Amino acid sequence: MKAEIYTNDLGTDIREEDIPEEYLEQAQEYREKLIEAVAETNEELMMKYLEGEEITTEELIAGIRQATINVEFFPV
Repeated sequence: MKAEIYTNDLGTDIREEDIPEEYLEQAQEYREKLIEAVAETNEELMMKYLEGEEITTEELIAGIRQATINVEFFPV
């Protein structure tokens, strides 16, 4: 997992780097919660989740997008 660091007030200058060690456990916990929430709105992702298969970042982004379009999920 990576962290996106916004280096200006407009959020237009973004730097990607490794998540600092002190935040890694919390980031993993919240990523798991996000995957679970998205999987609840998508049968295919739910099957992968329940079978213990890895859900890719691309699948997660697509799931968030589709759930948002379907008004089933509200990313904040």
